[in-house]
Parts: sequence; structure tokens; C-alpha cells
Amino acid sequence: FDADQLVQQLDCGTTVLVDESEISFVDKSLFNTVQTVYEQMAFRATHDPLTELIERHEFEKYLARALTKSKKNSTTHALCYIDINQFSLINNNYGHETGDALLKAIANRLSTSLENHVLARIGGNEYGVLIYDCSEDEAINTTEQLRRAINDKAFQVQGKKLELSISIGFEMISPDSLNVTTLLKHANLACMASKQASGKKVVEYHEDDSDQVHHDSMMHWVARVDEALAENLLQVRCQKIAPVENPQSTSPHYEILLGVVDDDGNLTSPEPFIEAAEQFNRMPKVDRWVVNSAFEWMENHQEKINALHGLSINLSGHSINDNDFLPFLLEKLRQTTIETHKICFEVTETATISSLNYAADFITEVKKTGCKFSLDDFGTGLASYEYLQKLPVDYLKIDGIFIKDIVTNTNNYAMVKSINELGHYLGKETIAEFVENEQILEVLKEIGVDHAQGYGIEKPKLLNTL
Repeated sequence: FDADQLVQQLDCGTTVLVDESEISFVDKSLFNTVQTVYEQMAFRATHDPLTELIERHEFEKYLARALTKSKKNSTTHALCYIDINQFSLINNNYGHETGDALLKAIANRLSTSLENHVLARIGGNEYGVLIYDCSEDEAINTTEQLRRAINDKAFQVQGKKLELSISIGFEMISPDSLNVTTLLKHANLACMASKQASGKKVVEYHEDDSDQVHHDSMMHWVARVDEALAENLLQVRCQKIAPVENPQSTSPHYEILLGVVDDDGNLTSPEPFIEAAEQFNRMPKVDRWVVNSAFEWMENHQEKINALHGLSINLSGHSINDNDFLPFLLEKLRQTTIETHKICFEVTETATISSLNYAADFITEVKKTGCKFSLDDFGTGLASYEYLQKLPVDYLKIDGIFIKDIVTNTNNYAMVKSINELGHYLGKETIAEFVENEQILEVLKEIGVDHAQGYGIEKPKLLNTL
């Protein structure tokens, strides 16, 4: 019964109070047994079995009550979001048993540092803290104490000394706060900003913070990535790569580009889509979709492929790092009826490649099938020459940042000339990006660059219009 029903029952005599002495021993025993089982079930339903902290759903109830209290009494509280930095390395290096023991140790240390506040485990290696009745300054002091409690002292777990750090983001709960979902989202965004600073500082969520606004946008876009892959809302575009000496060649090369459709069915810039896919580990799925779509088109248009120099397909560094991607790609190449020398894979986001040796092995294995490789964005970053030395590519794509003002910028002219000479010395053909006009093309002819790509050659178009 709820309170009103119980009062009514007592009032009409349907329910009566009895003296404890009137209850039989058997009834008492049964009641105590049921009560114990109920308490155990209630605890299991609301607490994490590993750390014995309350879990996310129960934590959200505490947040809802704090938000109601804030709106009613004009009080302020703080929601903290805590993430253990690079926790996967602990599991990989020491095993999940050690990782679980460490999670318990972290929970105990955080509990010791908190008084009269709520601590919860809200994810695999994420904790939530609700700090009651505090000002902004008090929230900063408390969260900073939590950060130092974990970061400044190593953990002794199963005979191992483990040093780690946490990232903390928080948002104030005030009468203006919208709801629990928004609070958690904002605190998580602040935590991500803290993570970018390697957990060296606590970050508070602010609506006008450009980095946090950007993270919020990426969170929105990653949902679009999943939706686009699930519902096939992507399109395949292409852009011509032509010989510098003969831009009107009847046998040009084309680079496959990703086309992203907006809510109105129009093509939109793929940059935020790709950035979100990279940041949230969706690029291997995106690259699989592009490879499948490109191969399907080539299979259905053999005559057109025979008339072309070939097609280039981008592979991100994330896909090259993915252990399952190479077997997938080799199987696609084994099954295809396309002449594999017509296929070139373009290695992009080289900065995300975790192992140059593995990437070199990846390229070598794929090249055994007859495919070629191109190294994209060459010239930016100190690692470019190391990549060129270790990766057995056939084409060198000069970054467009050196090309777009090459007519007037003598430094960029010298840079392109040296990259072109280096590429030719190493037996590789060169490709210039961002060739926007005839003047740039004439300079590239003078330097001796082999191929050109850009709006001055041809704008991107849908592959099915080729």
C-alpha cells in the first residue's frame, strides 16, 4: 500500500496493528527470511557487483532528486564525470583480473576522499560523483582533491605497482539545469576536454567553450555515422587525377570520395562525418562500406574500368591498424574479377598509424595481389620522410597546402620541387592536390610533377555519373 491507502485501510479496520508478541515464531522467521532476500535483491539491482557502488540507473535517480531540490530551494550541486585514462593498457598488459582489482581500488580511494556525497560506477572505467550543496569554487576544490588522490599516488594491486591518471569534468546543477540526460552529457563533454589535457586539470562545462561545443557536435555526428551506415545513406563520388602533360587524357585516373547526404537528401561536406568516424573508431566500418561500394561499381562497369587508368580508394590509418581489415580486403581482392592493377589504395591519416612496420607489411601483402598504393598528404609533419622510407608506395601525393599558392609563394615552389625530385629519385610518381587553375598547372609542368588533381582539372562528381 502507499501511504494514503494504508491510512484508509487502518481507518476502516481492514488492516489492524498487532503486537509483536502476537506474531508466531514461524511467521517472524519467514518475514525475516523474505526481508533479507528482498534487501539482497534490491542491492544487486541497484549496485555494481564488482565495486559495490551504485550503478548508473540508480545514480540518475539521485541526480533527479538533486535537480528537483535545486529548482525548489535554489540550491546548487555539482555532477562530476570521471574517466580512467588509457585503462585498456592495464587490461592488455596485466590481464582483466588485475584490471578489475584496480577498479575496486580506485573506487575505495575515491570513497575515502568523499564525505556525504554520492559515488557511482556509471561505465566500464567511468565513475560519477554527485557533490551536494556546493558552490562552483567548492566543486573545483573537491574535484581537484579527487584528481590528486588518484594521480599523485600509485596503486599496489596484486603485487604490482600501477601508476595511472584520471580525467574529470563537471557541471553545476542549478535551477536553470534542464534534465538529468543533459547534465550527464555536459559533464561527459567536460571530461573529454580534460582527457585532451591528459587529465592534468579538472574542466567545467561551459556552453560557450569552443572545444566543448566541437565535442558536442562530434557526439551528434557519430550518431549520424551509425545511422548512415545502417540505412545506407552514403554515396560514392569521384574526382579526376590527370597527367600534368595531358590533362585531357582519354584514360584518366579517378579517386573515390565519400558522399554524405543531409536530412534533406542533399550532398554535404563529409569532413565532420569523417572526423567523428575517426574520433569514435568508426573508420574501419566506413572504409569497408566504401570498398564494397567501389568494388560493386567496378564489377558492374567493366568496360568503363578498362578505359580508365584506374581508381584510387582511401584507407584510413584506423583501418590499417584494425586486425580484421586486412583479411577482409584480401578476400575482396581474391573474389573480384577486376584487373587488380587498376586498383590503387591511398593511405590517409598516416599520423594515426600505430606501427609503421605493420603498415609496411599491410601494404606489401596487398601489393602481392597486383594493387598499387599512394601516400597522401606528403610534406606535412616531421614523420613524412620516415613514412616514405618505410612504406612501399608507388605514388607520392604532395599536400595541397604547398600547391594552392605555388604561383606566388617561392618557399612552397621550392618545397614542391624538392619533394618531386625526391619522389622521382626513389622511383615513385608524384601527384599534386588542390590544382585550382591553369597557372598552377603550368608551374607543375615546369617542375615536372607527374599528375594533378583539383577543381582546375575537374570537380568531384557522383561515381554513377562517370
